[in-house]
Amino acid sequence: MKKRVFIVLTILSTLPFYAQAADNQAYTFIGKEDNISLYQRWVISENNQKVRELKAFFYIQSDFQSIEQVLKNQSVGKQWNTHASIYKIDKTGMHNEWLNYIRYDLPWPLNDQDCYLQYTSKVMDNHTIEIRFQSIKNSQHPILKGVGRISGVKGKWVLKKVRNNKLKVVYTITSDPSFTIPRWLSDPIVHKNLIATLSNFRSEVEGFVSRGLIRANGSGKKPALQKAAKHPADCNLIGYL
Repeated sequence: MKKRVFIVLTILSTLPFYAQAADNQAYTFIGKEDNISLYQRWVISENNQKVRELKAFFYIQSDFQSIEQVLKNQSVGKQWNTHASIYKIDKTGMHNEWLNYIRYDLPWPLNDQDCYLQYTSKVMDNHTIEIRFQSIKNSQHPILKGVGRISGVKGKWVLKKVRNNKLKVVYTITSDPSFTIPRWLSDPIVHKNLIATLSNFRSEVEGFVSRGLIRANGSGKKPALQKAAKHPADCNLIGYL
């Protein structure tokens, strides 16, 4: 039986897809590591499936533009997404929207996985922006033989200015459920690796900001990338939500 494995990036928005009752449901605190707090709750998706939503929040020394540019940077994407062999950005012609294809080469016995995400950035007020993402179908990246397509991915980054050039980041994500691996086995890996991925992302952004490489990258000079930290458990099994 094929196993569905999903490694977070980043990845990554959702249009309103929960019932009102789900919106009011409280999160359960899971734990905190590397100054990243993790929560979860069960919600009803738009196709009436019961799915798990994970939420993480942390602080980052950055501005809005820097975070968005790291998400759009093809060369950086493979650094903070463990096992990502392809991280490709497709333009849509709209300044606040882009498409992201990610393929993951995973160790045996896991099958390789990929996903195609649509991102939309929206200014909510002077202090907050949202970057929403969701999986979509597109003829540019058809389903490949031997590669599992991750479906039902939805989530968002909520970025809010606080103080001293810091942002509070709230990240949420869901995906279609899978029943091939029991939760008692997959849950610890999902939790640990989501935190590890977000920690890697934060390190990339802050490294770029401190060296001024994001704005300098417009010159066409390729920056020296910061290598993402390794984690004992490599695979983010978000596909097993």
